[in-house]
Amino acid sequence: MPLEKEETSLSSFLSRVADPHRISAKQAGKTMVVEVGDGAFRADLRKLALAFSNLVDNALKYGKEGGRVTLSGRIEGDACLLEVADDGPGISPEHLPRIFERFYRVDRGRSRELGGTGLGLSIAKHIVESHGGTLRVESRLGVGTRFTIRFPRNFPDAYFLWQSSHFL
Repeated sequence: MPLEKEETSLSSFLSRVADPHRISAKQAGKTMVVEVGDGAFRADLRKLALAFSNLVDNALKYGKEGGRVTLSGRIEGDACLLEVADDGPGISPEHLPRIFERFYRVDRGRSRELGGTGLGLSIAKHIVESHGGTLRVESRLGVGTRFTIRFPRNFPDAYFLWQSSHFL
């Protein structure tokens, strides 16, 4: 299925993703903060929102009780950066190289308890890469985790057609 490109502002996109998570954040006793810069980008907004939403969902599920989840977006030159950060327990370094693998779970017991299939990060990475971007993770035990999506803010039509025929 081809990527459907649309232009949107960073603030509209972050609101689109954050709003459905506000109730679950409140129920979990977590603070959700949105920090947004100026600017706009073009992407398949439905698919990119799914990828970013998976990251937000994980931060809310696995972050510490009473913690904070920050969603941010900014433009740096020709790139758009979207980030989700939490102040949770972090991910052990030995797990980081594998967390984007399908069905890989850092804590199988906790994942079963909280739900999920072990596919969210793999799906997110696939969507980001189909936009010509990267999905990176930084984590420190006892400090928290940050996921960063980086992709070109303006896609040529030819790129969307090539990507959709090869990856989706």
